Amino acid sequence: MQAVTHFLNYAATNPNAQIIYRKSDMLYKIDSDAAYLVCPDARSRTGGYHYLGNADNNLFNGPIYILAAIIKNVMASAVEAEVDSLFMNVNKAIPIRHTLIKMGNPQPHTPLKTDNTTAQGILTGKFKQKRSKSIDMRFCWLKDQIDQQQFKAEWGPGKDNLADY
Repeated sequence: MQAVTHFLNYAATNPNAQIIYRKSDMLYKIDSDAAYLVCPDARSRTGGYHYLGNADNNLFNGPIYILAAIIKNVMASAVEAEVDSLFMNVNKAIPIRHTLIKMGNPQPHTPLKTDNTTAQGILTGKFKQKRSKSIDMRFCWLKDQIDQQQFKAEWGPGKDNLADY
């Protein structure tokens, strides 16, 4: 009932709210973010905003997929939460990327925007990661996706990150 009331209040105060989709180059883009230790039982939250845009990054389109979830594992640091968030977003992105390619929309590397410079540095090889068993498997898989140039980890300020709620 509380969620319904919240939604109805939003609809009443924003009667002209709309999601806009514009013609684009159909280039897949992802903004990813994590909130460290904000949920009960020392859990963290992840978010992702997946959309299609242009090569020059000047087009803002409505989302084609939104990720909003609680990370099941307890993360030892904000960096681990950010890497796990990137992992979860890429995991959801692979079938979408393949679908876009099969539909005749070739995809260069998909940019993954994060506002955590350490996570971006670890994934691009600028920083060396100390071994952490809790993220090794996800980190290695994600690093392989970036090394294969399917995705590209990019840093962007939090105010420009669409997943930073």
